[in-house]
Amino acid sequence: MLVEAYEVKHMPLAAPNPIAMIEYLIESRGLARRDLEPYIGSRTRVLEVLNR
Repeated sequence: MLVEAYEVKHMPLAAPNPIAMIEYLIESRGLARRDLEPYIGSRTRVLEVLNR
């Protein structure tokens, strides 16, 4: 508990960037942007999301 309290106080983590996480997963799993279409929508919508 002491280590956790120290880390929270002295080394806070920044909020993760969701777009960076999606890009990392695409790259690390050998996927293409079109593989996101069933989850996000059309190809245009996927590009909008990934381009922020």
